Amino acid sequence: MSRKCVVTGKGVQVGHNVSHSNIKTKRRFLPNLQRTSVLSDVLGSVRLRVTAAGIRTIEHKGGIDAFLRNTPDRKLSPEIRRLKRRVERTQARSRHFVGHPAATRVNSRLRRRWRANGSSHDGEFNLGTRTDAETLTGRPQASSPTEAAGTYNAPATCAPVMLLAIKAAEPNCGL
Repeated sequence: MSRKCVVTGKGVQVGHNVSHSNIKTKRRFLPNLQRTSVLSDVLGSVRLRVTAAGIRTIEHKGGIDAFLRNTPDRKLSPEIRRLKRRVERTQARSRHFVGHPAATRVNSRLRRRWRANGSSHDGEFNLGTRTDAETLTGRPQASSPTEAAGTYNAPATCAPVMLLAIKAAEPNCGL
Protein backbone atom coordinates (compact mmCIF):
# COMPACT_ATOMS: atom_id res chain seq x y z
CA MET A 1 0.00 0.00 0.00
CA SER A 2 1.61 3.25 -1.11
CA ARG A 3 1.91 6.20 1.21
CA LYS A 4 0.03 8.55 -1.08
CA CYS A 5 -3.25 10.44 -0.67
CA VAL A 6 -5.83 9.47 -3.31
CA VAL A 7 -7.46 12.92 -3.19
CA THR A 8 -4.60 15.42 -3.04
CA GLY A 9 -1.79 13.26 -4.44
CA LYS A 10 0.52 14.10 -1.54
CA GLY A 11 3.18 11.45 -1.05
CA VAL A 12 6.45 10.80 0.72
CA GLN A 13 9.13 13.49 0.42
CA VAL A 14 12.82 13.17 1.23
CA GLY A 15 15.09 15.64 2.94
CA HIS A 16 17.72 15.97 5.63
CA ASN A 17 17.89 16.11 9.37
CA VAL A 18 20.29 18.91 10.05
CA SER A 19 22.16 18.84 13.34
CA HIS A 20 23.56 21.81 15.27
CA SER A 21 26.95 21.11 13.69
CA ASN A 22 25.26 21.16 10.24
CA ILE A 23 25.66 17.39 9.64
CA LYS A 24 22.96 16.23 7.24
CA THR A 25 21.39 12.78 7.46
CA LYS A 26 18.72 11.52 5.07
CA ARG A 27 15.14 11.33 6.29
CA ARG A 28 11.61 10.91 4.93
CA PHE A 29 8.70 13.26 5.43
CA LEU A 30 5.52 11.14 5.51
CA PRO A 31 2.08 12.53 4.63
CA ASN A 32 -0.54 12.70 7.38
CA LEU A 33 -2.54 9.75 6.04
CA GLN A 34 -5.75 8.73 7.77
CA ARG A 35 -7.82 5.62 7.09
CA THR A 36 -11.33 7.06 7.17
CA SER A 37 -14.86 6.18 6.15
CA VAL A 38 -16.47 8.76 3.89
CA LEU A 39 -20.25 8.70 3.55
CA SER A 40 -21.43 8.61 -0.05
CA ASP A 41 -25.08 9.34 -0.89
CA VAL A 42 -25.04 6.61 -3.53
CA LEU A 43 -22.70 3.89 -2.20
CA GLY A 44 -23.03 4.39 1.54
CA SER A 45 -19.85 4.19 3.58
CA VAL A 46 -16.59 4.14 1.56
CA ARG A 47 -13.20 3.56 3.21
CA LEU A 48 -10.39 5.74 1.89
CA ARG A 49 -6.80 6.43 2.84
CA VAL A 50 -6.53 10.22 2.60
CA THR A 51 -4.56 13.02 4.21
CA ALA A 52 -6.11 15.49 6.62
CA ALA A 53 -6.00 18.06 3.81
CA GLY A 54 -7.87 15.57 1.57
CA ILE A 55 -10.61 15.18 4.18
CA ARG A 56 -10.97 18.97 4.37
CA THR A 57 -11.10 19.16 0.56
CA ILE A 58 -13.89 16.56 0.36
CA GLU A 59 -15.89 18.37 3.04
CA HIS A 60 -15.33 21.75 1.37
CA LYS A 61 -16.61 20.46 -1.98
CA GLY A 62 -19.83 19.13 -0.40
CA GLY A 63 -19.07 15.45 0.20
CA ILE A 64 -17.42 12.67 -1.77
CA ASP A 65 -20.16 12.48 -4.43
CA ALA A 66 -20.02 16.21 -5.22
CA PHE A 67 -16.22 16.15 -5.16
CA LEU A 68 -16.09 13.29 -7.67
CA ARG A 69 -18.81 14.77 -9.88
CA ASN A 70 -17.18 18.21 -10.13
CA THR A 71 -13.53 17.16 -10.46
CA PRO A 72 -12.23 16.30 -13.95
CA ASP A 73 -10.80 12.81 -14.43
CA ARG A 74 -7.34 14.12 -15.33
CA LYS A 75 -7.01 15.56 -11.80
CA LEU A 76 -7.97 12.31 -10.05
CA SER A 77 -5.74 9.37 -9.13
CA PRO A 78 -6.56 5.97 -10.73
CA GLU A 79 -8.02 4.63 -7.47
CA ILE A 80 -10.39 7.56 -6.98
CA ARG A 81 -11.28 7.45 -10.70
CA ARG A 82 -12.48 3.85 -10.19
CA LEU A 83 -14.59 5.07 -7.26
CA LYS A 84 -16.05 7.80 -9.50
CA ARG A 85 -17.04 5.19 -12.11
CA ARG A 86 -18.64 3.05 -9.37
CA VAL A 87 -20.69 6.03 -8.18
CA GLU A 88 -21.77 6.89 -11.74
CA ARG A 89 -22.78 3.29 -12.51
CA THR A 90 -24.72 2.96 -9.27
CA GLN A 91 -26.49 6.27 -9.87
CA ALA A 92 -27.44 5.19 -13.39
CA ARG A 93 -28.88 1.93 -12.09
CA SER A 94 -30.74 3.49 -9.18
CA ARG A 95 -32.52 6.07 -11.36
CA HIS A 96 -34.98 3.33 -12.29
CA PHE A 97 -35.63 2.38 -8.67
CA VAL A 98 -36.15 5.24 -6.29
CA GLY A 99 -35.25 4.44 -2.69
CA HIS A 100 -35.07 0.65 -2.89
CA PRO A 101 -31.82 -0.92 -1.62
CA ALA A 102 -32.07 -4.17 -3.58
CA ALA A 103 -33.19 -2.46 -6.76
CA THR A 104 -30.47 -3.67 -9.10
CA ARG A 105 -30.98 -7.30 -8.08
CA VAL A 106 -34.74 -7.05 -8.64
CA ASN A 107 -34.25 -5.23 -11.94
CA SER A 108 -32.08 -8.05 -13.32
CA ARG A 109 -34.55 -10.67 -12.08
CA LEU A 110 -37.45 -8.95 -13.80
CA ARG A 111 -35.49 -8.59 -17.04
CA ARG A 112 -34.54 -12.28 -16.99
CA ARG A 113 -38.17 -13.20 -16.32
CA TRP A 114 -39.38 -11.07 -19.24
CA ARG A 115 -36.73 -12.51 -21.55
CA ALA A 116 -37.63 -16.05 -20.48
CA ASN A 117 -41.25 -15.32 -21.38
CA GLY A 118 -40.11 -14.33 -24.87
CA SER A 119 -40.84 -10.61 -24.59
CA SER A 120 -38.84 -8.16 -26.64
CA HIS A 121 -38.29 -5.79 -23.70
CA ASP A 122 -38.55 -2.83 -26.03
CA GLY A 123 -39.71 -0.40 -23.37
CA GLU A 124 -43.44 -0.35 -24.18
CA PHE A 125 -46.37 -1.49 -22.13
CA ASN A 126 -48.60 -3.95 -23.86
CA LEU A 127 -51.57 -3.71 -21.50
CA GLY A 128 -54.60 -4.32 -23.72
CA THR A 129 -57.49 -5.41 -21.49
CA ARG A 130 -55.43 -6.68 -18.57
CA THR A 131 -56.70 -6.50 -15.01
CA ASP A 132 -54.96 -4.56 -12.23
CA ALA A 133 -53.33 -7.72 -10.88
CA GLU A 134 -51.97 -8.54 -14.34
CA THR A 135 -50.52 -5.05 -14.72
CA LEU A 136 -48.90 -5.13 -11.28
CA THR A 137 -47.40 -8.59 -11.45
CA GLY A 138 -46.53 -8.62 -15.13
CA ARG A 139 -48.11 -12.03 -15.50
CA PRO A 140 -51.42 -12.82 -17.16
CA GLN A 141 -54.16 -13.90 -14.78
CA ALA A 142 -55.58 -16.57 -17.03
CA SER A 143 -58.71 -18.59 -16.59
CA SER A 144 -57.25 -21.48 -18.60
CA PRO A 145 -53.70 -22.87 -19.06
CA THR A 146 -53.68 -21.92 -22.74
CA GLU A 147 -54.36 -18.27 -21.88
CA ALA A 148 -51.48 -18.27 -19.36
CA ALA A 149 -48.94 -18.92 -22.13
CA GLY A 150 -49.09 -15.26 -23.33
CA THR A 151 -46.16 -12.87 -22.93
CA TYR A 152 -45.93 -9.48 -21.32
CA ASN A 153 -43.70 -6.62 -22.50
CA ALA A 154 -42.66 -4.20 -19.76
CA PRO A 155 -39.88 -1.63 -19.59
CA ALA A 156 -37.20 -1.45 -16.91
CA THR A 157 -38.59 1.90 -15.80
CA CYS A 158 -41.89 0.39 -14.64
CA ALA A 159 -40.12 -1.82 -12.10
CA PRO A 160 -40.07 0.62 -9.13
CA VAL A 161 -43.84 0.84 -9.13
CA MET A 162 -44.17 -2.83 -9.92
CA LEU A 163 -41.76 -3.90 -7.18
CA LEU A 164 -43.86 -2.66 -4.28
CA ALA A 165 -47.10 -3.68 -5.95
CA ILE A 166 -45.84 -7.21 -6.64
CA LYS A 167 -44.81 -7.60 -3.01
CA ALA A 168 -48.26 -6.43 -1.88
CA ALA A 169 -50.23 -8.47 -4.41
CA GLU A 170 -48.13 -11.63 -4.31
CA PRO A 171 -46.14 -12.13 -1.08
CA ASN A 172 -44.67 -15.46 -2.25
CA CYS A 173 -43.59 -14.29 -5.68
CA GLY A 174 -39.85 -14.79 -5.04
CA LEU A 175 -38.79 -11.13 -5.15
